Amino acid sequence: MYNYLPTLKDMHKLCLENYDGYRKDLASNNYKHILLLLVSSIICVESRRKHFYINKQIIKDIEEMVTLQHKVGDILTFNFSDIISSLVTKISSEKVIIQDIILYLNRIPWPKDWEQRAAAEEISKFICLIRNIAVDAINSGQITTVGYMEALYEILYMILNGSSQISCKYIEGCVKNIFAAWREFMQLCRDDNKHNIFQWEQPMFSLIGYGMLILDKKEGDENECLKKEITESVTMYFNSVKKEHEDKIKGVSDDTWDYLQLIGAWVVAFLKDDKFANDIMKYVASGRSFSYSLYGMRGSSSEGRYVHLGYPSLMYGDFFMLVPKNIERHLNEDEGKEFNVLQKKLMSDEVLVPFYEKIEKIRRPLGEEFHKRILKERKE
Repeated sequence: MYNYLPTLKDMHKLCLENYDGYRKDLASNNYKHILLLLVSSIICVESRRKHFYINKQIIKDIEEMVTLQHKVGDILTFNFSDIISSLVTKISSEKVIIQDIILYLNRIPWPKDWEQRAAAEEISKFICLIRNIAVDAINSGQITTVGYMEALYEILYMILNGSSQISCKYIEGCVKNIFAAWREFMQLCRDDNKHNIFQWEQPMFSLIGYGMLILDKKEGDENECLKKEITESVTMYFNSVKKEHEDKIKGVSDDTWDYLQLIGAWVVAFLKDDKFANDIMKYVASGRSFSYSLYGMRGSSSEGRYVHLGYPSLMYGDFFMLVPKNIERHLNEDEGKEFNVLQKKLMSDEVLVPFYEKIEKIRRPLGEEFHKRILKERKE
């Protein structure tokens, strides 16, 4: 293995020197072989102890390889040989991706405390790897970076869905790294002047939504870290919306208002922070434009049930929590059923309608006053 890895790295570098579609496929194969080595060293009982020492340099090597490949640019092909497909997208059942490695690290019974700590630290290293290569991809103008955000969401799902064999005290470090990455991604996604990231909202808000559901499901001191990270993250989003609203030229888009209102409803239902939720409610009620309908909630051709109440839509329906498709084959029937229950709960009348009604109670008189003023100005 010690000779094989440097050889793969050298082969990858050679492919980039004369980069074309064929050599792009060869470069991607190097990632495949590295991930196979990593997962085999975990699955094989005899090599597990060595695994934590062997891979110390491997993650760093992957990051260096990806950064070099970003510099030469991306070549579009139809065989999923791009970086994101190679590392975090499940194209076939036998293909190994980073999420597979994290799943094994998370689910293998580690009998000793130091092994659990080491497994959690390694998961954190992979989270930081995804964060670093995603940021580099976004800054390099790559067009498929949303897959890294999906991977981040799937990792949070894996470590919090109740199947982890690692102590909660070690999982906290993973949670902190995930939400630190989320906040950095959010800043980049909302910087429209520099980046144009397609369909980033669903994985990013699915991550927040799933974290909220876990808080609601498992109350206690062990979730204080998760609560703190979610609160910091949604506060950052709220503050970024307020800053954008202060820019009278740019303004706030309807989609942004939609997701802020959704977060407000979740804060009430799951975070149980009424003061914070009221701040969001009042801001949405007074800040959102009244130009789309009499009382401010926009009309839409979407078939979604909650779109007309000011909540976000995806294509032709309501927002929904992303299915963790890259790890779906690893989930048992009970986990699948539980996910469906949580998905329905996240976007339910009980969660969404009361918050909408409170907003409308404030908006109705404001909307009537606004339209009276508009009619008066037109008559004059």
